[in-house]
Amino acid sequence: MAAQQRTFAFSVGGIVGSSFKIWGRNLLPFTVLAALIFSPLIVYTVILMGSALTKKDFQTYSIVMFYGSSILGFIATGAITYGVVRQLQGEPASIGASIGVGLGRLLPVLGVGIMVGLIVFLGSLLLVIPGIYWMCTYYVAVPVAVIEKAGGSDSLRRSKELTKGNLGNIFAVVLLFGLLGLAVGLAVDRFVVGEIETLAQTHRSMVLNLVQTILFAGGLGPVANALIYYELRRAKEGVSLDELAKVFE
Repeated sequence: MAAQQRTFAFSVGGIVGSSFKIWGRNLLPFTVLAALIFSPLIVYTVILMGSALTKKDFQTYSIVMFYGSSILGFIATGAITYGVVRQLQGEPASIGASIGVGLGRLLPVLGVGIMVGLIVFLGSLLLVIPGIYWMCTYYVAVPVAVIEKAGGSDSLRRSKELTKGNLGNIFAVVLLFGLLGLAVGLAVDRFVVGEIETLAQTHRSMVLNLVQTILFAGGLGPVANALIYYELRRAKEGVSLDELAKVFE
């Protein structure tokens, strides 16, 4: 068992391809689910657009969106993990059931997400590299909290155990999706929004940024997260989809 854990490495291309495939097949339910989870940011954006914006307001908005999407992204991962397992079984992802799973593990998932976020943030202050290392080490802590119903410290310990030997591949997946999101954002700013000079352009930028956040942080990212968790458990422990799905029954 230990030797298998040291030598196994999942396919980066396979994870990326499967993530897009599952996300594409469930684009509507996953987007609706993510929109519900990210509704605080949607409400915040709408309220802000209804007032006269200053440069400081826009800077505050960017900070709120960054940290808000990070925290809510963990909750989205918890809910979408169920949908990914069902899709891998060949069954459609139910919005209602996914929401139920997400709400049922809301506090543990939120606790784990905040712990991971703080660890990565503190690591990023230490010349960035420790932050990247810890981000990859605790990458599957949320799926662990959902499927294995583990607490905060146990989820972190379990994630460290599962990701051992695959930190480079996890970083590659995160980097690829990060670069993709950056490229989409730059393209939107360049060809859709243009140079922001008017209030209308500012509003357009805010709306498109929100949509991009929902699609990537609330949809595609969580799908990849759940897939990596499954691949690690399947290869290292021989766990089947049916065994994973039993926890949702």
